[in-house]
Amino acid sequence: GQTSHFIVRRSTNRGQSFTTVDDFQYVQGQDSFGLSLQADSFGVLYAFGEGKDAGGISHLIVRRSDNGGDSWTVTDDYAGPDGSGAAGRGLARGPLGDLFAAGFYFDKQKTQHGLVRKLSCQ
Repeated sequence: GQTSHFIVRRSTNRGQSFTTVDDFQYVQGQDSFGLSLQADSFGVLYAFGEGKDAGGISHLIVRRSDNGGDSWTVTDDYAGPDGSGAAGRGLARGPLGDLFAAGFYFDKQKTQHGLVRKLSCQ
């Protein structure tokens, strides 16, 4: 079957056309998807989403581009404190320029816990 990809598209002509600048799958054959895109006060881009590993465990993923979207790296990968899975729900910039990723994780008993992760921007 088909799987979802976590993609970022960019327009250089005010939205008349777009090109894909990032096409990410956490693990080939497993679903990944993007939820949000933010820039910090330095112009660094952050793409926020989720990806499933080979075992089907969901990871909260933040990807970073320091060069306007030309290249991307994973800057945060979180699957909960015991690796049972995590899901993202939002990304926001704080008043001091730091980024906060919000979502939830599951413990080994499958209990859901809210979480907020701080990404220091420097």
